[in-house]
Parts: sequence; structure tokens; C-alpha cells
Amino acid sequence: MVRAQESTHWDNAGGYMSRKYFGTDGIRGLANGLITPELALKVGQAAGLVFQRGDHRHRVVIGKDTRLSGYMIEYAMVAGFTSVGMDVLLLGPMPTPAVAMLTRSMRADLGVMISASHNPFDDNGIKLFGPDGFKLTDEVERQAEDVFAHLAEVGSGSILEGVLGCIEDGWFVAEIADAAYAFQTKIARDEWIQVGVNGYVEEDGVAPSTLVIDPSVETQQLARLAAVKQARDDEAVRRCLARIAADAADPTVNLMPALIDAAHHMVTVGEAMRALESVFGVYVERHVA
Repeated sequence: MVRAQESTHWDNAGGYMSRKYFGTDGIRGLANGLITPELALKVGQAAGLVFQRGDHRHRVVIGKDTRLSGYMIEYAMVAGFTSVGMDVLLLGPMPTPAVAMLTRSMRADLGVMISASHNPFDDNGIKLFGPDGFKLTDEVERQAEDVFAHLAEVGSGSILEGVLGCIEDGWFVAEIADAAYAFQTKIARDEWIQVGVNGYVEEDGVAPSTLVIDPSVETQQLARLAAVKQARDDEAVRRCLARIAADAADPTVNLMPALIDAAHHMVTVGEAMRALESVFGVYVERHVA
């Protein structure tokens, strides 16, 4: 890894490469300097898109060391991964080799270690592991750099504006659909063997047991919800919802205090969402042809 904004090194094929983000072993630099929440967000989105393989639920595991800035980077990466349809499992503080091992043993599509290793305490870094538990190849890192470049181009130099533009025009959805189709085609042609799908399938005719939720659970939960609404202060709930809408409409206001206050007054998730919808509207995903 390097602390510079741009690095140059030999790739696996012996060619000379120049890359903006990835160094010799991931990304590393000053926390809130080079390693910002915005960078972590777009690394999550780019890596998540590159590793969309098949139509299963995609999973990423994230570990970190004990640096305070790890929490900032961790949640930004969660936002990036979930925005492109990946499930995230947070492992907490642990050694880098443990993250590599868990990536493979848990059959995750991707593993992330947030650490700057021996660098000074005010540095931090992002290291990615493929589903085999090994660090990413130069080709995969190049693909991620291409995603960064595309987002910057769409946003006229701003990655954030590029992300918003790509969401609006359906680019993320199309990329995920194309990757899933390409992977499924490989399985259909036996170019990729997936245990239990197109290889090593046991024809024993025994259906696996599945989780069945008793319908009475829904009745019980609705009764509990009705009891909470009956006991809470309705006037306080109305004030909380009005505050959420007002704070959401002002981009300079931190929305979290209003949401926390609403939770204390037993405002439901659905009620808070409707208050936010009154300001932001509802996003409808575009159909991808």
C-alpha cells in the first residue's frame, strides 16, 4: 500500500500500470485526508458491482483494527455495498488473516479489512479479498478503477454527483443485471461449476426443512403495535414527525437527533418513513431492458 494519491507498479503480466486509488496492497492513507467516507462509499459500490456473480444474495464481510477512524470508514462502506444490493456482515476488530479466512469459509463474495497495519495511528486503509480469501488481482482492481472513472465522468469530476446520476439513469441496476446474466450463462455452459447447482448434486429426493413462521405471530405483533400506539403521547408523536420533515428539508441540519427523539416517543418506522417521503419522495427503480 502507498500513501500517495496515485501509484505506479508492475502488474501480474509484467506491464507497467498507473492507478489513482489502489497501491501495491490496497488503499492506504491519512484518515479524512485520502481515506474519506466518500472514498469508502465508492470503493464499496465499485467492488460490490465487480463481484456481483449469479442471482444469489451477495454477501460481504468487513473486519477492522482498533483505530477510531475505522468506524467512519466501516459505515461508509456498508452504505456503498448495500446501495448496490449486497448484504453486509460486520466482524468487528480482528486480525487481517482472520478476515481472509472468514471470507472463504463463509462463502462471501468479498472480504474487507479496514486497517493501515504498521502506518501511523492517524492513517487507515482498505484491503479487499476475493471469494477465495486472497487479495484482489490487478485485473479486478483495474475494473474497480474503471467504475470510479465512470462515476467521476458522469458527475463532471464529482464522484457523489456521479453516483446520483447513475442511480437516476439506472446504470447500477443495468451493471448488476449484466453481471448476473454473464455469470448465469457460464453456469449453464458448465464453464463455472457451482456445487449443488450444476455440479456434485445429490439426487436423494429429500426436501430440506425450511423455516415456517406461525401465522399467529402476525396477530400478536399487530396487537403489540396497537397497544404501543394506544399508550403513547399522540401530540408528542405529531411534533416529532413535524420535526423530522422540517429537518429533512434543510440540508444543513443533522437528521439523527430528530430520529432519535422520535424513537424515544414511540414513533414507528413506517410513520418516520412517511414523514421523510413527504420531503424526498419515493424512489422507483427504472426497468432495465
